Amino acid sequence: MRRWMSVWAAGLFLALGGCAAEGPLHPTTGRQFSAYTLEIGWTPSLHRIGTTNRTDTLAAPAQTLYLWAFRGSIPRDLQNAGVSADDWRDRGCRSYGPVHFPPVVLSPALRKDIIALTPGETDTGLSWDYQVRAACLGFAQEDFFEEAARTYTAFSNSPAAAILRGNAGKTVRRDAMIRDLAASLGSRRKEAIRLRCAMDQTTGKTVFDRVYIGIRARRLALFPAASSLADEPPTSAPCPENFLIPAP
Repeated sequence: MRRWMSVWAAGLFLALGGCAAEGPLHPTTGRQFSAYTLEIGWTPSLHRIGTTNRTDTLAAPAQTLYLWAFRGSIPRDLQNAGVSADDWRDRGCRSYGPVHFPPVVLSPALRKDIIALTPGETDTGLSWDYQVRAACLGFAQEDFFEEAARTYTAFSNSPAAAILRGNAGKTVRRDAMIRDLAASLGSRRKEAIRLRCAMDQTTGKTVFDRVYIGIRARRLALFPAASSLADEPPTSAPCPENFLIPAP
């Protein structure tokens, strides 16, 4: 969940398939889409890339992997209109027209939890997250953020997250890392995981920035089980063959 960067990568919503979707989220607009994307940032990269330095208040386990975004794949009506996945990631609900940002009203406990998982989060940022990623699908605010926190926590406590943390400070091979992450979740679906990198402003080297995980809409509640994984569109800033996972 992030908003102070001008260029956004997005990713996901819920496929109805013509009937009410199964699972904890229930869109009300009737727009159809097929998967969710969980986007998780790597906290040490924030300092190197210069995005923010407000990580000292993060609660565990977000001190390394933190919740960047939760969203849906491009809705079918936008696909039919010729909107690309990258356009959807960049614009989200703004693809349907102007977006306004009234305050998000969450229970005090949930607001505290979300802010603890996201560096530099604010109430204004929460409004941005909801209006750009969820409002055009009719998700209830509390349900949307509860599911974002639950899905993030499921990944953060998974064997895949342990692999990333275990490789902190090391240079790794992209394809081997993706294969190992998928295998740790019991899957051979390597296309469900995309790694994004960025340039370290101090050294000029390419470092790990975040991971995207595709999740089947109707199996969201089962994540991170292998049967819940879905193909995730490639990121516009993929990691090179070899890259560094910065140490905390």
